[in-house]
Amino acid sequence: MRFSKKVCIVVMCVVMMAANGIAAYADDAPSSWALGQVTAAVNENLVPQNLRSSYTQAITRAEFCALAVSLYETVIGEITGRVPFDDTDDLDVEKMAFVGIVSGVGNNRFDPGGALTREQAAVILSRLSDALDQPFREQAAAFADSGSIAEWAVDSVGRVQAAGIMNGVDDNRFAPQQPYTREQSIVTILRTYEITKSEGSSNMGNQPSGTFTVQYIRTNGYVDGASYPIITVIPSKNELMQYYENSKDRYDLSPREIAYSDSASGFIDAIEKYSDSFFASRYLVIVLLEEGSGSIRHRVDRVDGNGDVVICRLLPEIGTSDMAEWHIIIELDSSFKPGQFNAVFIDEPMQ
Repeated sequence: MRFSKKVCIVVMCVVMMAANGIAAYADDAPSSWALGQVTAAVNENLVPQNLRSSYTQAITRAEFCALAVSLYETVIGEITGRVPFDDTDDLDVEKMAFVGIVSGVGNNRFDPGGALTREQAAVILSRLSDALDQPFREQAAAFADSGSIAEWAVDSVGRVQAAGIMNGVDDNRFAPQQPYTREQSIVTILRTYEITKSEGSSNMGNQPSGTFTVQYIRTNGYVDGASYPIITVIPSKNELMQYYENSKDRYDLSPREIAYSDSASGFIDAIEKYSDSFFASRYLVIVLLEEGSGSIRHRVDRVDGNGDVVICRLLPEIGTSDMAEWHIIIELDSSFKPGQFNAVFIDEPMQ
């Protein structure tokens, strides 16, 4: 079959257009753990065109303002006011300053090209949630290096952690002064948008659980042939104790096992705090996982409005090669009632 020159030109144009599209990141792709969420953010028009590249590089203070303005104006509407600085005429910076989400570094300077740190990002995201009328709940920051977080940022770090917007890096550290990357910024802007969008939805009264508490409990009862992950919804104290009675032998739910939480030393200890009064307004979702036993390699990132429990698998896998079971206990508010829960896994490199 012969193609005319016109047909060839059309075909070449289509190919070039596809290569420039969101599905063809080509040589400048986001990291694998961020690709899906970056794509979703772009599709929601939350990412300015000039930030759709160099995803792993540190984002600047002004660039993060551009993302924040995109989210704010998508949800609330155009920002008409401006607050000027002596060292920049960036419109997005002036808009964010006007609504009180960012401030300068002194002497009416903003330092627009300075690399944004993780603790600075936490403060902006926390203030942004307030401005969007969806404030993240207060919670003390629970990281191994919480003592190194600046006093002016520690409250915001606790709030973004409680909301599942920002999480730690390796060894449960927050690394507050570490630069924040473009892809990390885009992902957390998307997470904030998803919470805002679902909070404002009247769909069955559901809202995503941006405010959840989670415990990670390792047990030795790995069972060959079990169909992991196994998700169980626990709506009452009686059903929780029944779960324990039915599972204690099969999954070896002994109190001697290490629990990766602040207060528990094992499964029994972890569930002691769940009284009838707790279940009056909340409930539990228990996710049973098969994971490498050498170290904790997973983290609940968020629970979406459709009931997807999004779990980051931390890479690379280190430690021993044998397997263990992990009981992840998630506390959820009773107002959040999806039809079912599903486990969704994403891979994230340990930094």
